[in-house]
Amino acid sequence: GGIKLRKIDASKDCNLDTECDVYRTEVPLPRTVRFNLKGDYEGWWMDMRTNPPMGPFLDAIVGLNKADKDKVEEILPPMFALLELVLVDWNAVNEEGDPLAKGLEGLKQLPVDMLTILANNVAEQVTLPKVSNGT
Repeated sequence: GGIKLRKIDASKDCNLDTECDVYRTEVPLPRTVRFNLKGDYEGWWMDMRTNPPMGPFLDAIVGLNKADKDKVEEILPPMFALLELVLVDWNAVNEEGDPLAKGLEGLKQLPVDMLTILANNVAEQVTLPKVSNGT
């Protein structure tokens, strides 16, 4: 298996005036990736969005870039905003074994080392597209 394609009417579906055949995928392309954690967190997983909306993504990145890296209180808000934006699902639990809510409140309950793992996974998987300079 490859990706299944279907022929579409380019003038109606894409607002293109072309005589070429245009195809669209039948199955949506993956937009999430599952990370299966290892070591102390073996069995835990996180589903993360790899294509977040550009506006909130850039807001979080700009916030991180402006933050004084020596001041945790400046780094955490944009980092949490970015993590909340990309976290789709997880099986994280608290110390009593109760599931953690997805979102800011759940993120605040993660152990620091797990938060670091999550942030590193975001850095590896969620990237800005490369722009060609035309050469």
